Amino acid sequence: MQLAQAITLLQTDPAAFLESEYLIIAGGGLQHRATDTICKMEQRDGPGGGWKVTVGQQDNPRALLPQEFRAWYVPMQQLPGMTANHLPNAAQSPIALMLTSQITDCMFAMGRSAQGTVVAHIQPDAGAHLNVPESPTGNGLYSLRGEVRQSDMRMQVRSQNMATLVARNRTYGEKAYETVAVVGQRGANDHWTIYAQNSDRRTRQINGCSTF
Repeated sequence: MQLAQAITLLQTDPAAFLESEYLIIAGGGLQHRATDTICKMEQRDGPGGGWKVTVGQQDNPRALLPQEFRAWYVPMQQLPGMTANHLPNAAQSPIALMLTSQITDCMFAMGRSAQGTVVAHIQPDAGAHLNVPESPTGNGLYSLRGEVRQSDMRMQVRSQNMATLVARNRTYGEKAYETVAVVGQRGANDHWTIYAQNSDRRTRQINGCSTF
């Protein structure tokens, strides 16, 4: 698949793209917000191939380069002080594609209301539950402390009337090398559908895809 074809397929049929093409999404820094974002796609070299999307400039109306496209980027947030991000309807933005950075230890949640769709990409609190043992096994298995931190995120999500879509030990495995690419698409009646690709970052193998 050529670069232009890959960009078009991701924009028009994210489900088909994620079912066939390994994807890594490199997010922006803490300065990034939930807004119109220029993203760059490039083909990955080496065994397994696949594609990498890198988040770039925001709210910049400049002309796009051939390897660029626009998406509504949802930044990762720390658990303390987390707030949900509203996805735009057609009247608010012509952008109908949502991206967030690759999920490696985080949670992605979504809620719907009369005001539209809200989502959140949440990072566990690395300073919490330090009294809980790590329970290291040496084989990449997830720790007990990590599971308790995941529970914190699930409670925060429920408190904001959202449902957990992607979470370690729930929708992707406990191995440290299992990651998830999350893409959203706005359809008829401003309805956002979320797609998730589970993959192995060592082999670039797609382990499965989900639709929410």
